[in-house]
Amino acid sequence: MMLIRSGKSILPAFLEIVLNSPQITEIAREKTTGGAAPRVNVATVKAYPIPLPPLADQQRIVAKIYELQALSERLKDDLVDAHSRQARLADTLIEAALEAA
Repeated sequence: MMLIRSGKSILPAFLEIVLNSPQITEIAREKTTGGAAPRVNVATVKAYPIPLPPLADQQRIVAKIYELQALSERLKDDLVDAHSRQARLADTLIEAALEAA
């Protein structure tokens, strides 16, 4: 376990997004050592390539990512609802076909 502080030049939410990005995740996977108790060295974490745009840009990036994540969740919910409606419609059509036969 490691405590990572964001500091004054980077927003905590922005740092979290960067640390959870596919690029950093891949670096962490490549640099993980130990079989039974996998770990990433502190020096490796300190060497992660963290972009550092101005705070205003970080805020815009975080806001846009949150907006896109919310949209993604709504789309997932809509897709689940559509699949459910499709299954109910298929069941109804099959029942109607069986009754007509």
